[in-house]
Amino acid sequence: MLAAAIVAATPPATHRFTAGGWRDTTRIAAGDPELWADILLDNAASVAAAMKRFAVAAEKMLLAIEAGDRGRLVKLLHHAKDARDAVGS
Repeated sequence: MLAAAIVAATPPATHRFTAGGWRDTTRIAAGDPELWADILLDNAASVAAAMKRFAVAAEKMLLAIEAGDRGRLVKLLHHAKDARDAVGS
């Protein structure tokens, strides 16, 4: 759902400027929509909870960016980096 949202939020006029990171991040959006609809609906409660957590995290970042609060933004990005690093490669 996040990959699909990223693709949907990317204006078509900017597609020619996308590179490897965008393609890697959105690759799953190129999958079979019927299959993904089944997967998401079969896991609706977990997916909904994850989407709510994502919305909260995105809102925190948005507020920091809009406020020009570099310190808060760096703190949020460090938290994300630490969580990702804990997963490993």
